[in-house]
Amino acid sequence: MLDQNTYLMLPVLLAMISAVMHAENNILIKKGLAYSDPHTAVISTLGVNALLMCMVALIYSPIKELWRPAVLMFVLVRIFHPGMTRFLTVKGVERIGVALAIPLRSTTPVFSTGFAILLLGEKVTIPIHLGTILIVIGVAILSYRKGAVSDVRVRYIMFPIFSAAIAALSTVFYKIGMKDSLLPYPLLAGAVSVTTSFLVITMTGASARWRTFSFNRRCMPFYICAGIGSAIATISNTYSLFGKNSHHISNFQYRTLVRSGFCRDIS
Repeated sequence: MLDQNTYLMLPVLLAMISAVMHAENNILIKKGLAYSDPHTAVISTLGVNALLMCMVALIYSPIKELWRPAVLMFVLVRIFHPGMTRFLTVKGVERIGVALAIPLRSTTPVFSTGFAILLLGEKVTIPIHLGTILIVIGVAILSYRKGAVSDVRVRYIMFPIFSAAIAALSTVFYKIGMKDSLLPYPLLAGAVSVTTSFLVITMTGASARWRTFSFNRRCMPFYICAGIGSAIATISNTYSLFGKNSHHISNFQYRTLVRSGFCRDIS
């Protein structure tokens, strides 16, 4: 049995694991992009993620729960996230690089704080205020490199920023949907979410670009590993948001700090 302190810290630890896995995902995608294109990266990583999540959900979640009305909420939300957010992030990484795109993508807590207050009724304490301010300052420091933005267009910078805003809003709805009275099965919620994103991206964007896809031996090892890491991140993130002791804003802050620093150091 976990003691009270460990139990209270568990969502934070899971959020940090999710952050590390997302960072690993973006770095591996960046390496794979040297041999293919963003559309191949999105389809490959989402496909691996969806396959693994469905396998785990089939083992640990009752299938009959798929008929709960709350499942529709996850389907609607995940039309945009993680599929759309991942595509925008990948485009940002491709255009402006990991060291600039990921810190900008990590402005999610700025959006998350406002959405959580409005939609979840969370109270903003002094530590949360300070944490949000420090993250914004940290993002600015991480984003600044001499000559790094001299040839970057504003529209490219908007890719990771829009990704951050969509991720913040969708995750708030994600937490609402996992209430005990709606869908108290995190693995099932994660599987439905990722699979929906994969199907939407495949049916809408992929059909017109099959000829441009580049599935090859040089890029696929990176994308498969990125997909595995993304599945671990999905599971960790889902459980970090599940439960009464989970605080949406603070969990986002921990994920942001780890993800930004990790990407900056390794890339």
